[in-house]
Amino acid sequence: MLKITCPIITDSDVEKAIKTIETCYFTTPVHGLTRPFYGPGGEYGNDCWSLDYTLIMEAVKWLIPERAADYVENLARMQGEDGRIKLYGSEFFGHIPSVKEPISSSPKRLRLLPKLVKMWGETELSREALSVAERDFSWWVKSRYDEKSGLFSAVFEETFIPNTESGSYEYAPVDTNIELLLACRALAEVIPEKADEYLTWEKKLTDAVNRLLWDEGEGCYLPYDLRRGERIKRRMASTFLGFYAADEEKKERLFALLTDPNAFGWGEKPLYSVSKKDPLFQTVEGRYVGNPSWSGSVWTYHNLPTVKALRYAGYEDAATELSIKTIELFKSNYAEFLDPFTGKGNGVRDYGWSAAEWLQLLIEDIFGASYTAKDGLQFTPHFPKAWEGEKLSIESLRLPDMSEA
Repeated sequence: MLKITCPIITDSDVEKAIKTIETCYFTTPVHGLTRPFYGPGGEYGNDCWSLDYTLIMEAVKWLIPERAADYVENLARMQGEDGRIKLYGSEFFGHIPSVKEPISSSPKRLRLLPKLVKMWGETELSREALSVAERDFSWWVKSRYDEKSGLFSAVFEETFIPNTESGSYEYAPVDTNIELLLACRALAEVIPEKADEYLTWEKKLTDAVNRLLWDEGEGCYLPYDLRRGERIKRRMASTFLGFYAADEEKKERLFALLTDPNAFGWGEKPLYSVSKKDPLFQTVEGRYVGNPSWSGSVWTYHNLPTVKALRYAGYEDAATELSIKTIELFKSNYAEFLDPFTGKGNGVRDYGWSAAEWLQLLIEDIFGASYTAKDGLQFTPHFPKAWEGEKLSIESLRLPDMSEA
């Protein structure tokens, strides 16, 4: 079993995270799947949710890498003839009356699939993964791309805070557009014959994001109402994905907002999913209740991508600070989301992606592990200076060739 030694965690924290992930594993396929799969966890039962499955696989690829083959095969089964990968297997949205069209989920899988391809090298499974990814991206272009603005729209859980107010070609969020921008970068790396095409898409998206989503007055990126042609004043933690698109001046503005303790909780229990200064901000006690749970609570879903975005932008110390704070907040507390003031876990108590992203922060950020078929296993650690002289180790990472490191 994976063993990680560092000052802020114990063996039992790691063991509980792994155990939490395994409670989400189902060996009986449902909804047309052919392989075992990971569900969200807890009361959400044994449905296969494409986003949760993707986020959990980010950790499982280090724990039980052979299950990544099941992931690719199951995604292919969840993908329709038009290329859309379903949000979840049942396709039932009666609880959200405003959702009246076929939808997908946040396209994070378009970054995981290229990672898996790099880990596997040239294999038949890699070719299947790329086929799934290319058809997926094509669906986004056909079904969500607004030619006039140059932005992608999103419906329901194709973005977070979930867009329950409109249909396609109406709401263009920051997170979905940045995820697709990053997907283009990732796909260009693993499909060299189409690299120019994907890099052209990346440039188009970067230009549109900076032209229409950046708000000079607010000093951050905001979602955009495609019908009215104006930005929507919602100060959400997803704005920090904008580090990937920003020039130096914008990065400085974003960083000032991020580290303002009166906004997203920096120095306390970051990141609040919505700025404390925003009218949307609220706390939720108990079960998940939809958008209010995304309007102030702390989620690994926001924190981990912000850590990565900070590293990309060159803010190394802040990235390490947020990474460690998130690990401390969620250790043995793998709830769906946390109260922004007390840190108490709310929603599902044993939530798969919280445990998985917690492990991912330790493995890939703090210890800086990466693996490709070309370069093998490498480490670029990000240890704080306070850990000098401490025992630091990571053992029993499972690699795609079935060996341990």
